[in-house]
Amino acid sequence: MKPPKHTLRWIGAGLVAVGIWLKRRQKQDLRASPSVLRPSHPDKPEPELLRFDRLQDRVVYSEDDLSGLKEDCSSEGNYRIARLKGIAGNSFTLHVYNGSPATLQLRVYGRSDDGVKPLTECIEIREVVKKVKVDGGLPGGGEYIIRFSLADNPEEKFDPADFVALAVYEREPPAQPGIRYRALGNQPTDGPRTVLSFSHNRKSFQRILLSSCEADGEYLRKWAGRTGLEEAEAYFGPLGSVVVLGIPPGLDPNTTGGAAARVRPQKDTIDATAEPDYIVNARHPDDPTNREGDVDKSPTGPRGDSEPVFRPHTKFDRDRTPIVVSVVDGGVDYSVHNRNHWEPSRYDRPLESEFVKTGGLGYDFIGKDKEPQDEAPHGTYVAGAIIGGYRAEAPLKMVHFKIFGEEAISSYFGALVGIFEAATVKSTIINMSWGMYAEKAPPALQCALEAAVKQGCYLVASAGNDTTNIDKTPQWPAGFSTVSTFKKHLITTAAYHYDGKPTADAVRLSKFSNYGPRRVTVAAYETTRVPEFNSGDTTFPLGTSISAPIVTARLAQFLADNPGATLSDFAGLYERAPSLSSSVAGQAYLPMNQGETVG
Repeated sequence: MKPPKHTLRWIGAGLVAVGIWLKRRQKQDLRASPSVLRPSHPDKPEPELLRFDRLQDRVVYSEDDLSGLKEDCSSEGNYRIARLKGIAGNSFTLHVYNGSPATLQLRVYGRSDDGVKPLTECIEIREVVKKVKVDGGLPGGGEYIIRFSLADNPEEKFDPADFVALAVYEREPPAQPGIRYRALGNQPTDGPRTVLSFSHNRKSFQRILLSSCEADGEYLRKWAGRTGLEEAEAYFGPLGSVVVLGIPPGLDPNTTGGAAARVRPQKDTIDATAEPDYIVNARHPDDPTNREGDVDKSPTGPRGDSEPVFRPHTKFDRDRTPIVVSVVDGGVDYSVHNRNHWEPSRYDRPLESEFVKTGGLGYDFIGKDKEPQDEAPHGTYVAGAIIGGYRAEAPLKMVHFKIFGEEAISSYFGALVGIFEAATVKSTIINMSWGMYAEKAPPALQCALEAAVKQGCYLVASAGNDTTNIDKTPQWPAGFSTVSTFKKHLITTAAYHYDGKPTADAVRLSKFSNYGPRRVTVAAYETTRVPEFNSGDTTFPLGTSISAPIVTARLAQFLADNPGATLSDFAGLYERAPSLSSSVAGQAYLPMNQGETVG
């Protein structure tokens, strides 16, 4: 039975009324007073931001607030006003973050007893960040007023997450130190390295990165173009792409990244992210810009005078399928003292990538060349633990991705590209003896590791050396062990030692080791004998950075001896130590193998 025509008319009228109401709700006129912006302290890591949200709403200010402000810089009625208070001098720098699709038309005014006068021209802001220098202000007192309109937004649509933020400095944040670095593709490899500067918050470099495991380079470059920032370096691989954008000094990378995320094209169709280019510190992940210190060492292993010598296995059965291990770290010491250690495992597989070539040792992402010479030293110890502990018949082939330079500090970009490249050549295992603390999982890192898992790679990560519970304060990539994608592919490694004889009851978590009964998969011994850097001697470095490659060596040998085996099968080698009940999942530890050189 059809409803009467008058009923249909009522329904139609009702729908129209609802539509009008929803449209009005979406775009309201709000009465407001100008927001107050106060100066940021140049020595504090974060700016004092004044943030404007709900950009779809039109704000109505009083006549007193608008008195004397000319309309010549506002092409539309949708605008915002801020009052600047606390300025002692007559000059300052305004930092503008535009996290919206609109072009901003901004002008700064001064109001005193003599009236209102414009202190800047009408400034058009299309990029996501801009500095506005204001000189010759109001030496006799008064107030500053900032007004901007949201212009040239053809569809007049704003997402609820769109924003504009302002910060102001009387004295700009001071220049920060950094690391010696050569940008990928932008500097000659035979020229001097420049300084890659830390950001003011000292958690990242003064850069952001755009990344995706789906998008091609054209998409990321289109996105980068919308930000208005200069491309610093980029990587476009078959499994993922990363574009790094430089940020003018003093501007905040976190807010810049948030603004860049708002101008992403086709937001709902491609998985891509914007993040700061985080600092990855091999020695001090809890203090990322700390360039001091050395690797702690033990005078000997637990066997004392009976400790096995360092003698890597070199007699392989060439008819067996090789095990390929990629080490994303600091490279290796290729001095006359140690170069022979790496030759038997030099990569000779036919599968190549942009930075992995048959017959090579790997790649240097600090110096941008094919010689991953360790400078830290850190990678030498990690790689030494792997070749010293491997005893299988199948050939061991290693790729050394040098991401740490002499400061033992890497860019997030370098770590990501190293992982993508290791996955591209289908490494059996990727060893990552480093980490970075963050409350939430870094999406670009998760993307790169997921790409590696899809290639069939196993991942081994160190838990860290800060006596920190990573269940509560996660370090990445170690923290991914509880994510379903990685449970069958990632081993997070803590460190232990023996309090007496080498039995389960004598196992103790190392005093420096991070821990976590959920996120830590297993504990391995805290040291092993490895070649000393630039020396013919050997040494016993301490740390989960060494425990991780001890696991990598054992896993590589296990997979070589048991083709088709899984991490669940490898876990059959674990034993249980009661003292690890609150530190490691299932109280698991990897006992010393008497046939290896592990300490």
